[in-house]
Amino acid sequence: MNLSFPPLRLAPALQRLGLMLALSVSSMPFVSHAQPAVSISFTGQPTRYLVQSEPYVVQGFGRARLGMTFDEVKAAIAADHPQVLQTREKVDAVDRTRAIAILVPALAPAPGAATISYVFGHQSQRLAAINVAWVLEGEPSAAQRDALLAAGTQLAATLVGYQWPVGSFIRGHVPGPGTLVVFSGRDAQGGGVEVRLDGVGLAMEQRLASPDAAARPAVWMPAPAGAARLRYSLVSRVERPDVYRPAAGAF
Repeated sequence: MNLSFPPLRLAPALQRLGLMLALSVSSMPFVSHAQPAVSISFTGQPTRYLVQSEPYVVQGFGRARLGMTFDEVKAAIAADHPQVLQTREKVDAVDRTRAIAILVPALAPAPGAATISYVFGHQSQRLAAINVAWVLEGEPSAAQRDALLAAGTQLAATLVGYQWPVGSFIRGHVPGPGTLVVFSGRDAQGGGVEVRLDGVGLAMEQRLASPDAAARPAVWMPAPAGAARLRYSLVSRVERPDVYRPAAGAF
């Protein structure tokens, strides 16, 4: 069986998460002159969730905890996923990080198989990021895309009810056609978590970063052709990921 895996890279995921936080509508200054429009969408936002009294802390996925050693993570994988279909290990030549990825036949809350990649920091050699991906290849039906969207909503519902530092999270950001960041946040310790969908239809709104800007009606954007994906990512350090950096003056 020839099974494909997503790229096992740590840095791009961290850079995307940092960008999402930088684009937070809540952190934009509200001034009187016209500001660029910000694309947002309420599609996929949870309407029911438990309100928590404590702050969210990015810890891990299943039994795998950020900060674990390679052997500890392998033991956690064996306990969490006894039905693994395929396992692959890789060392990134640029970041010099080590990763192990597994393919499992099913993983809640999304339908179908899922790939889980565990990335270990260059210096610490400990678990620094976990990326979970559900991919619907080819041309998924509208019902299949809706099921993926519903799973993204479920994941976001486990996050939005917690207490987050001011300006540290965003919801409903639309970075491009068919792409929706349902939730992206950074905890008080600098860890990050993101729920992102690609290949889904969404109702998009254009809002100006101005207190007196008139509301604009939402526009329905159909799902683009091709595959649909749901990604759930957790990282231990958003600002300064544990990747290889050449020594000063090396070039």
